Amino acid sequence: MKKYFKLNFRQALLAGMCALAPVSAFADVSTMMSNLQSAILTVLAPMICVCGIIFNGFKLAMGDESAKRMLFWSCVGTVIAFTAPAILNFLQYRVASN
Repeated sequence: MKKYFKLNFRQALLAGMCALAPVSAFADVSTMMSNLQSAILTVLAPMICVCGIIFNGFKLAMGDESAKRMLFWSCVGTVIAFTAPAILNFLQYRVASN
């Protein structure tokens, strides 16, 4: 007997997106983009930056000389990631005021 119901990854992803469509159908694009921006800037970016600092710190402790440069740039990226919401608010205020 043949299997008539085969579900691959793309179909499962499409089914999941269709299941979530009614939730996002009533939100407009600016609200969705604002929520996405806040999720990325407040959760994802700082978490990635802190993990990068920890990883590069371990590499430096193990004696890797290139870790000094990577640790410096990880720190710069972390400062930018933590100040990104303030930078975006400043730029949005400047653009909206003109």
